[in-house]
Amino acid sequence: MPVTSFALLVLSALVALVLALWALSSWGALTVLGVILGLVLFGLWAAAPMPNDDSTT
Repeated sequence: MPVTSFALLVLSALVALVLALWALSSWGALTVLGVILGLVLFGLWAAAPMPNDDSTT
């Protein structure tokens, strides 16, 4: 892994941590947990395998 990619990975993790801490302090734990749960469920739905629709009927 190149140094630039690793540095960007670490930087994005730090930004996500700071953003999560700011959201927790601003809106409270229940609201933030609901948003995170919604994003996780959306991500799982988006990454789910789709069946092929190659039927000719």
